[in-house]
Amino acid sequence: MANSSEACNVLSSVARAYMMKGFDEHEVIVNSIEDELSIFLPKMRRLEYIFPENSLKRLDLNRYENVFNSCLEVWILVPLSLLGEAHGLFRKKADWVQAWWVDGENLKFTSPERP
Repeated sequence: MANSSEACNVLSSVARAYMMKGFDEHEVIVNSIEDELSIFLPKMRRLEYIFPENSLKRLDLNRYENVFNSCLEVWILVPLSLLGEAHGLFRKKADWVQAWWVDGENLKFTSPERP
């Protein structure tokens, strides 16, 4: 799964938002390794995965099974076009799904929803 530049922008925006809320750079752990984008917030016991366009079709959910069964709050962020698919795919796995879209030069987000 290749990281799209749009998904990388989402990753940066979400990390900045947490820092603006008072988290310092050591409390917002950003992972952008090759095929995975995520943010881990240890104090909140929250892990947020950011999946680019077309990534859910190739997603191996078994790879994430330990995370889904952990005591972490798991958030899934996807492009708006994948929100319906994410609801079905992450039902009874993730705690929240949230979509993003680009409006002109602005990145916007839906309200978080239970899958």
